[in-house]
Amino acid sequence: MKLVPSPLFQGLSPADLDALAAAGLLRQKTFAKHTVIFRAGSRVQEIGVVVQGTVHIENLDLWGTKSILSSISAGQAFAETYAFCGDALMVDAVAAEDCTVLLLSTRVLSDARVSPAVRDTLLRNLLAAACIWIYVAAAGFPPSAVRAAVMFTMLQSALASASEYNGLNALAAAAFGMLLWNPAWLGDISFQLSFAAVAAILAWGVPLCRRLRTRRRALNPITDALAVSLAATLATVPLVSHTFGIVPLAGVVVNPAAILLGSVLVLAGALWMLLPVGWAAPAFECVLSHTAEGLNALARVTADLPCAAAEYALGGGATAAVYLFFALATVAAWSAEPKKSVHLPA
Repeated sequence: MKLVPSPLFQGLSPADLDALAAAGLLRQKTFAKHTVIFRAGSRVQEIGVVVQGTVHIENLDLWGTKSILSSISAGQAFAETYAFCGDALMVDAVAAEDCTVLLLSTRVLSDARVSPAVRDTLLRNLLAAACIWIYVAAAGFPPSAVRAAVMFTMLQSALASASEYNGLNALAAAAFGMLLWNPAWLGDISFQLSFAAVAAILAWGVPLCRRLRTRRRALNPITDALAVSLAATLATVPLVSHTFGIVPLAGVVVNPAAILLGSVLVLAGALWMLLPVGWAAPAFECVLSHTAEGLNALARVTADLPCAAAEYALGGGATAAVYLFFALATVAAWSAEPKKSVHLPA
């Protein structure tokens, strides 16, 4: 089976997918346009991964009004939250066009025929891909959370492709689709900040992480966190200054710790929902409460720092000029990279 560039299958080989298919845990199916893949009210035991085409996550309210909550493109997964929680679907998964979908059974994590290495890789990928959508489902799919989750999912897909060029193309396609759904988001500051941060991580953060890699593996996560934090902060500072009149100065240092605490908070909460066992409740409550207290304390300490932020409002023209400079500098840096030459036979 051909390997699909998806965060869910990151770290797996085509032979691993063939073994899953032979065990009856992975199958490929084609759906015609407007076909309902998973229907609201049903319970699913499979995770969908789009191979080709687009799948829409749709909601039908009491008055019969249909709204598209999310657009799932090639490489992205859907229905993973409901598949593991065992709850009835609150939304429909519908083929927006003729599409091909891989369906992965949830039994893959318990079937004895699956090798421990493959099982561990899938579990790690599932937790990374599903945690954000578990939170969105628990929050009732508010538009702001859906928008942030789409951006996060596109970042995961881009990182799985191991190419910042493919990542930026995917991010641009996601932004275009989201603006087609709701053009008013173009003027929404949260959309602008999300897009700018993710684009900077792909264009600057990922290459910087590669350059800073050392043989000391223990240091790599620290340098990666600092590089990603620096890229996201630099990209969002002009917008924050223009909109809120402040320039955050402590974010580069504080953000890695905040991201770590936030990840623990989301992961622990997601696991608590996926594993509703009473005996583990005190442990989860302890982890969640202490992590939340740590995150709040970090925010308070940062706010009290004398140089945490500076008051400065960047004008509209100056903000546009800064982002134009960023874009030109990025293009210039990519143009300066050595290109591979391919010699064709005469």
